[in-house]
Amino acid sequence: MESAGGMRAFELARRLERTGVTAYCFHPGLVASGFKGNNGLVMNLAMTMLWPLSRSVEKGAETLVWLANAPDVELTNGGYHVDMEWRPPSPEGQSIETAQRLWDMSEANARRGKATKARHDLALAAARRAGQQSIERGHLAEEALASLPRGST
Repeated sequence: MESAGGMRAFELARRLERTGVTAYCFHPGLVASGFKGNNGLVMNLAMTMLWPLSRSVEKGAETLVWLANAPDVELTNGGYHVDMEWRPPSPEGQSIETAQRLWDMSEANARRGKATKARHDLALAAARRAGQQSIERGHLAEEALASLPRGST
């Protein structure tokens, strides 16, 4: 388990110890979902070539469904699962310090993302207001033109 998702599940499980809440991570494998559509030309071509090797959406969802239905006593809290099996973490994947650092970085990125979204929303609202004002000015101009006697424009 070297994935950031696996380390986040490990850290979340550690943070939620003794709360009764469990955390798991899974990898669905290469799934033929059509999700590749917005990843650019190179990735689109690569995924198209890998399409014959990919699994169905149903097969990709099996581990998720299994995790949702398995009794907690059968699962490893904070575990990483592939094909309905727990995968042991590498020594690096068991590093509490690394997992904490990844968690902190993810949290900072999420805050930055919220701030970026807020700035985007403000810019979009300002653009809409400006656009609305422009449309209103356009309507006023059209009305003014329409009120002129024919042939004067």
